[in-house]
Amino acid sequence: MLNQSSPTFGFVPSFEALPFFAEPMLTERRGKMVPFLSCGRIVRDLLKGNLTAGLVPMEIFIAEIFALPGERQNWQIELFIHPGAMEMGVTDALWKVIQPAARRHTSPRWPTKLNIGIESQKSLTRHQFFAWLHRNAPDPQNIAVQFSMLPMDLMLHGAKAGKIDAFIAPTPWAAHASFLGIAHVDEDFNSEPYPQKLIMVRRRGAENSFPNIEKVPMHLKFARMLLEEEDQLKLAVETMNSLGKPNLRSAEYLKCQVIHSQGAAACDTVANRSLLVEALLELEKVRSLPRSLKANEVTAGWLCGE
Repeated sequence: MLNQSSPTFGFVPSFEALPFFAEPMLTERRGKMVPFLSCGRIVRDLLKGNLTAGLVPMEIFIAEIFALPGERQNWQIELFIHPGAMEMGVTDALWKVIQPAARRHTSPRWPTKLNIGIESQKSLTRHQFFAWLHRNAPDPQNIAVQFSMLPMDLMLHGAKAGKIDAFIAPTPWAAHASFLGIAHVDEDFNSEPYPQKLIMVRRRGAENSFPNIEKVPMHLKFARMLLEEEDQLKLAVETMNSLGKPNLRSAEYLKCQVIHSQGAAACDTVANRSLLVEALLELEKVRSLPRSLKANEVTAGWLCGE
C-alpha cells in the first residue's frame, strides 16, 4: 500500500539522474529516491504500487504501463527531463572489427549474428542500434540481430561471459564496463535520430514528487551548472551512491561530463498537453506507439492527469 505522505520514486543511477543530487533545493525537498538496476524493475514496482513515481524513458512507460488495460487513469507525466547520453559498450571481438585500423585493410569480417543487450523490447535503443549498424557495417542486412532484455548488472555479466556482443545503456554504464575491463566504449555511438524522452511519471492520487513541480526545471538547470565543477560532481555522486547499490565511480561521471557535456542544450520542462502531443507524434512516427493509442489531444489529456 502506498504511503502517500512520503513520495518514493525510482531511478537508474546515471548521468541523467545526477542533477537531482546536486542542488540543495532538490535534495532537501524531493521524496525518497530508490536506485534500480533497470527501468524494467522500476516499471514493475510502479505497477505493484511500491513506488509513487519513476524516471523512465517515455516509450517504455507508454508501452509497458500506460497502454495496459485499466491503467490510463492511474498515471500523470509531471516532467520531461533532459536525458543523459546513451552509451554502447562493445566486447573485444566486435571491437576489433569496428576499429578504423581494421577498416583500412580489406573489409573486416563482420559476424553474421549479433546479440545486443538493451533494457526493453519497447525501447528506442533498438532503433539506435540499427542506425549505428547501418552506418558501420558494409552489409547490415546480412547480419541477424537478437536483442536480450537485461538489467545493468546482467549486461555486464553477459558481456564478460561473451553471451552478448554489445549493450546499450545510460551514461556511464559503458564507461564502468570499460573500467572493469569488460567492454570498450564506442564514442561514435549516438542516439540520433531516435533520441529518447526521459520523463518523471507519478501515480495519480499520490503526493507530487516535489512540492512546487513548476520550479523543478529551474533547479535542475542550476544543478547542471554545479555539476560542471569537479568537486560538486563528486559530492553529487557520493550522495547518490549513499542510497545503496548500484554504485558507480565519480571518475566515470567526470569522464562522461567531458565527452557528453550537456551545457546549455539541456532542457527540463514541466509536461503539458502540447508537449505531450508532440512526444506522442514522435513515437508514432517511428512506430513505437502501441496501436491501442492515438497521438492526439485525448491521449495527451490522460497523460496530463486531466
